[in-house]
Amino acid sequence: MKANTITALDIGSSFVRVLIAQINSEGRVEIKGIGEVPSEGMDKGLVKDIQAVSGCIKAAMQQAEDLAGCKAENIYINITGEHIRSHSVMGRISISGPLSNTPSEINEDHITQVVNDAKNSVKVQKGFERLQILHGLPQYFDIDDQKEVYNPVNMTGYHLTSHVLLVLADITSIRNLLKCVEVAGYFVDSGNIVLSHIAAGLSTLSDDERRLGSVLIDIGGGCCDIAFYNKGNLIQTAVTPIAGNN
Repeated sequence: MKANTITALDIGSSFVRVLIAQINSEGRVEIKGIGEVPSEGMDKGLVKDIQAVSGCIKAAMQQAEDLAGCKAENIYINITGEHIRSHSVMGRISISGPLSNTPSEINEDHITQVVNDAKNSVKVQKGFERLQILHGLPQYFDIDDQKEVYNPVNMTGYHLTSHVLLVLADITSIRNLLKCVEVAGYFVDSGNIVLSHIAAGLSTLSDDERRLGSVLIDIGGGCCDIAFYNKGNLIQTAVTPIAGNN
């Protein structure tokens, strides 16, 4: 697999689109090939016919590969639908030093640990058994009694608390989507599934718009995705199954 090749696969209710890009020697992204075919077998973000969807994926992939002159690799895929849930949770870890009465400096490992603690809190809650965590998005942190710290790295304290927005999706919906790609002859790592709201926000909103606060509405064919941004973070999501096709 070429590490500098990135493939974006957008499976919508109206179109299946593919973009193949490569990172050049200067670190810039160059678009090499694109593909687009009318979508079949998808409705309101859900797979209704795996064979039909996989056929569309294969056709769009081949268009992009022919233009790019290379195979589609390192594939990222978007996901949306009414099954998407966003849930605010908290995680907490101790960051005390070698002696229990001394504070410690916070590093990136502590951030990972406290976000994972927030994720684990959902796994034990009733009602989340059929959902898979797609993203854990830190909103802010508390260090001991200091509230709303946005970047705690290199700060010092005894306890670190994370306030995290978890994005979850129905497990069967995820597996059906991945199966469509597999039947088409390609592979997507489960960690390469991206919520459509996040992809749309990164591609359309500026840093200032995310920081000052924005409501982003992405009107597709089958779904209307609504993303709420504030202080640089995605703070809530919504999906309505009424969109362009209606």
